[in-house]
Amino acid sequence: MKLSVLSARELSKKLKATVQKMGRLGFTQTTAETLNLKEMKYVKFYFDEEREKEPILHFMKEEDDESFKAILSGDYYYLNTAALFDKLGYDYRKQNVICDLVDDSEARELLGDNNVYRLVPRNDKRRKRASAEKSPEVDGEE
Repeated sequence: MKLSVLSARELSKKLKATVQKMGRLGFTQTTAETLNLKEMKYVKFYFDEEREKEPILHFMKEEDDESFKAILSGDYYYLNTAALFDKLGYDYRKQNVICDLVDDSEARELLGDNNVYRLVPRNDKRRKRASAEKSPEVDGEE
């Protein structure tokens, strides 16, 4: 029998990114470190017809004509992706869109690389509803 440890530290790291109000895709510091964005400076987006609002991100060391460059700003990295998220129909101008980067083994196999993740927007309806209940709007009041 061969045993291996499932690290609580590794399992508790949730990879996430945020589509900011300017349309940039920003990565948390933990995500940037886990994905090694110091070296994997380029990202190519792929689209799955079955899940068109959840693109596949392929992190790469080398630039090509279809990749976005990860830009370092202070302690975090971002991509200039406003046109991409406009095309996808994300409503990022009203509020940031928080997304998880999740494993997609099928996409990894198709692309032949382990540096592949699916970008999945979080459902924030519960948070909006709770905020609306705390501060209801009344017609005519300013």
